[in-house]
Amino acid sequence: MGVCSAAICGLPAWFDDCEVSNALADRVELHGAENIISFDIRRLTMLNLRLSTMPESDAKLKLLAARVGRRLLKAQRSVATAESCTGGWIAKALTDTAGSSQWFSEGFVTYSNESKTRRLGVPRAILEKNGAVSEQTVRAMASGALRRTKAQMAVAVTGIAGPGGGGAEKPVGLVHFAAMARDGRRIHREKRFGDIGRAAVRMHSVAEALAMIELLASGAHI
Repeated sequence: MGVCSAAICGLPAWFDDCEVSNALADRVELHGAENIISFDIRRLTMLNLRLSTMPESDAKLKLLAARVGRRLLKAQRSVATAESCTGGWIAKALTDTAGSSQWFSEGFVTYSNESKTRRLGVPRAILEKNGAVSEQTVRAMASGALRRTKAQMAVAVTGIAGPGGGGAEKPVGLVHFAAMARDGRRIHREKRFGDIGRAAVRMHSVAEALAMIELLASGAHI
C-alpha cells in the first residue's frame, strides 16, 4: 500500500493523498476519505511516469496550486494576480489546474513602473518615493488588482530576481508580497532569498504567493 498524490494528474480532488491498495494485475483501488474506485493500473502507471519526469519544483508548485484551487472553490472565492518579477508564473501555476476558470479571475503582468501605474493604478508618488520593490508598491499593486477586477482576493509580488539590479539596501533576492481580500484582511511579507539564481528566486516567490492565497482562502483571521 502506498500514497497517491493525484491532484495534478487530472483526477478528482478527493484523490489527493489517497491510499493505493489491491494492486492486482491491471487494476488498482484508490481509497479516499469517502470514496473507493477501481482504476486501470496502466493509466496509473502513465500518471506516475508524468510525475517522475517532472522537475521536483514544478511538481510541488502544481500540487500547491491545485490545493489553493480547492480552497478557493470551497470558499466560493476567486483570485486575481498582479506580478512583476514572476512575470505571470503565479497565474500560470494556478491556471495549469483543470477547472481554474471557476476561481481564477484575471492576471496582470506589470513589469515596468509605467505599467504598474497604467494597469493597476499604482500612484507615481509611491514608486518615486519607495521604488518598485517595496512594501508600499506591492500593497498598491494588490489593491489595484482588487479595484480593477471582480475577484474577492488578490495577490501581488515585486522583487529583484537578479542576477543584476541589486544594491546594499535592496539586494538580489529581495521580494515583497501582498495579499488582500475584500473583507479587509491583508498580508504583507518580505523575503530575502539571497543571490540563489534568477529561476530559484522566481520559483520561491511563486510558492510564497500561492501559500498566501491559500491562507486567505482558508478564512484565517490575519
